[in-house]
Amino acid sequence: MKRTFQLLSFYIAIYLLSCTSLSTPEPLPELVRAESLMYDHPDSALILLDSMVPPSEPYQNALWSLLVVQARDKNYIKHTSDSLINVAYDYFIRRDDPHRRALVLNYEGVVNESLGEIEKATEFYLRAGDEVQKTEDYDLGNLIYSNLGMVYTYRNLNEEGLKAFQKAKELAELSSNNYYYAFSWVYLGRVYAQLKRWDQSIEAYKQAIDLSKNISNSTASRRTLGTSLGELAVVYRNIGKPDLALIYLKKRERENLYNERTWAQTCLGLGDVYRYLGKYDSAYYYLNQALVTDNIYTKQSAYQCLYLVCFADKKYEKANEYNLKFWQYTDSVEQLNRTNAIVEVQAKYDHQKLENEKLALELDKSRLLRSSLVALSVLLLVIALLIYIYQRRILKKERTIQKDKALLLQYTRQLNENEQLIKRNQERIMELSGEIAAYTELEESMKEQTAEMEHLHTQNRELLIANNRLQRNIAQYSVLLQQKDGELEDFARLSTENVRLQKRETFLCERLIDGNAQLKALRLSPKYLKTQQEREAIVQAVNILYEDFTVRLSKQYPALTEEDLLFCCLVKLHLNNGTIATLFAISPASVTKRKQRIKERMGWNTDMHPSFDLWLQSF
Repeated sequence: MKRTFQLLSFYIAIYLLSCTSLSTPEPLPELVRAESLMYDHPDSALILLDSMVPPSEPYQNALWSLLVVQARDKNYIKHTSDSLINVAYDYFIRRDDPHRRALVLNYEGVVNESLGEIEKATEFYLRAGDEVQKTEDYDLGNLIYSNLGMVYTYRNLNEEGLKAFQKAKELAELSSNNYYYAFSWVYLGRVYAQLKRWDQSIEAYKQAIDLSKNISNSTASRRTLGTSLGELAVVYRNIGKPDLALIYLKKRERENLYNERTWAQTCLGLGDVYRYLGKYDSAYYYLNQALVTDNIYTKQSAYQCLYLVCFADKKYEKANEYNLKFWQYTDSVEQLNRTNAIVEVQAKYDHQKLENEKLALELDKSRLLRSSLVALSVLLLVIALLIYIYQRRILKKERTIQKDKALLLQYTRQLNENEQLIKRNQERIMELSGEIAAYTELEESMKEQTAEMEHLHTQNRELLIANNRLQRNIAQYSVLLQQKDGELEDFARLSTENVRLQKRETFLCERLIDGNAQLKALRLSPKYLKTQQEREAIVQAVNILYEDFTVRLSKQYPALTEEDLLFCCLVKLHLNNGTIATLFAISPASVTKRKQRIKERMGWNTDMHPSFDLWLQSF
């Protein structure tokens, strides 16, 4: 009996000790004080935390580490190590405290983003967003979704960025923090501008300007107002209203609504507006001021503006120097952005989340089945119900598979078309580069060809972004379909065969041109076309090679003259401006003007196609 009593006392003691060890201790008074100062006075919170000796107790040490990282971030101190946040993460991630988990996941994202680990940062922000939904901390939720939105928007994933910022604004409305609510409108204005939804962007920035007046903290109010004015000016500059842009930028400069970090952005905006207004001396001054920053995005834009100013000011040597700098920083930005990696992280996280939800559903289903075994009547009812639901799900799944299959075919077709267009654009860019190098003295031709190259570069960048999205969709639907069936494989073979046939068609046309003595001579030894007979022979040969090319062209554009149709035939044969100039006995500059007149007769605009030559060659 005595031994039984001793064993019972021993087990009770062990139980009490285990309960004590699992309970969370009260935070130190200094940590409580620092956390209360964090949002309104982060500088005071950092001073208090730095004055403390790091606690040795695990919970206190983890909390101190987390608050130090948070305070440094709110004081705009660059993170150079993840050691402190990892201490906090290792402790809190295993605790049943959604608020602390969300906070530590958010700052893991902040630190990793600062260290250039953008894929890790994105995954941490996504996890933090899920975790904060279990709490009522709207300020923290706003901060998490704002951080996630900035990751997307800086990498031109604008639709994803818009969703994140809209979620951030919804949480800010539930919060009593006027600064967060005002700045959520700034972020919306930013992503609307990226999407070229100018009216919505302007309205968002004006909302932020009005709301900045309600912020009690003067520093936060000035930061919101300064940022809104500066970015609103950029929008007005982009829509061709430089005078309004200058008014807002001058107001920001006059009222000193900037600090050491944002001065470079103010100078960049002023320099760009002065460039647009043709005030090159002022543009040079402010753009060079904008270079005094460690923000590579600002430097990239400043060098691009300096290149455009020098080119407009006919300082071509200096323009070339700035252009090289611009592309160096563009490479750095692309390496930093790693858009594809972020998209993969998003897809991987969504897939894992779906798997977890499916696992939870399976567990719930098992519990339901076990409980249903209590009574035979209930069991039979549940089985009948499950059979009915299962049949409905199979039918729904089959419909979904058919729909997904159709989308997959559409995405694959579009992807192939985009890749072919990118290839044609790249070939045209190389042709234009050669022509620019050969005729550098012809300023008018250079401007047109440079503009065409910029249009093609822009189109290629947009096509690459579209291809990334298509590849993501293809991968997603391929996973949903689990394995490609015969129809999808046949479509893939047909797509490959179509590309091969197009290449074969191009090759055969080139061989036929080489076999035609007159057409071959146009390339190898061009000379002035003296007689009408020579000109008609060229048109006839082109019509034979390219299925009545001039007949189709004149039918679609009846305003074109016979001279215009001959000119279009020469472009169709991939002859450059110099060769065409020789055949017509005119200058290369006149060739450029002739193209412009033809385009005017056709009612041409760049929305039809950025390259007139490429369009004709594919007509």
